[in-house]
Amino acid sequence: MFPSLFENIYLPDFFKNVPCRILITFNAWTSKAYAPYLAITTHYIDAPSDQLLDWELKSKLLGFKELQGSHTGANIAGKMVEVLDSVTSEIK
Repeated sequence: MFPSLFENIYLPDFFKNVPCRILITFNAWTSKAYAPYLAITTHYIDAPSDQLLDWELKSKLLGFKELQGSHTGANIAGKMVEVLDSVTSEIK
């Protein structure tokens, strides 16, 4: 749908190799055409193993989904669970 937003990475391998904790954020909005969308992003700190103080904040887009219905908490939570389940089920 929006190929320019996604890097060509396999997320389960990516998460297995992140040496720190990750933070997950989301943003929901409505387009000018009144279509509701949800973006789910993960953030983490990366540093070379020989220069641990030379860290860099990085982000990866986990999912960009069209919401069905309004921006209710239950609707957003359901879409987040759907995206996170698809990523974590492949990691196990």
